[in-house]
Amino acid sequence: MPSGIYQIACSANGKVYIGSALVLSRRKAQHFNRLRAGVHNSRHLQNAWNKYGQSAFHFSVLRECSPEDLERLEAEAIRTVPESRLFNVRLSVETNRGIKWSAESRARIAGRKFSPEAYKKRAEIGVTPNQRESYKNRRRRKGGGRPCGFHHSEETRRKIGAGQPRKKAPMTPERRLAAIAILEKYYNCPDRIARSAAARKGKRRSGKALANILASLRRRRYGTGTGQLSLW
Repeated sequence: MPSGIYQIACSANGKVYIGSALVLSRRKAQHFNRLRAGVHNSRHLQNAWNKYGQSAFHFSVLRECSPEDLERLEAEAIRTVPESRLFNVRLSVETNRGIKWSAESRARIAGRKFSPEAYKKRAEIGVTPNQRESYKNRRRRKGGGRPCGFHHSEETRRKIGAGQPRKKAPMTPERRLAAIAILEKYYNCPDRIARSAAARKGKRRSGKALANILASLRRRRYGTGTGQLSLW
């Protein structure tokens, strides 16, 4: 899907979120994935999602355009909608690309976002247990996940080993010789030779595949000038 202007409309309260994207399909997936996880950047849109559910929200493309016209057309689309019907907090079209927040600003944002009051407010709004668990996992992974030197317990190791597919036992020289004997017996069978001759007459097919297999096995069976079995 090309670049353009989009909106996310809530049928329950009539409000819309207007934005622009270089790839509309990717931007749609980003919005809905973050809303389902309960971590969307727009708190107004996230609160409405938690209250009304996914079925009340619809993504639509307002206009397709070139990347150079995205900011101008997005600003025009925002101006056509009353401010009371917008989920957008920032009405001016700007980008945060390249902005570096100061340490004071990061601490203030973190304190407001992860304070006990914020957790209580999200619980009152109706954040689902799955969303809360996903949020905790994101915070846990942000710190690097498991520490260095982590070791599974013996019981966990046994469970992991039991779930792994079993490896085939290596073929011994005796088993290789037996396989070669079976193939040679089949290759020299009169019935097979007759069927191959009939097939060549009807479909112009040859038994080169089996001959190549036997030739390869014979090369591996006998060493170069030694007359002994070579392991592969």
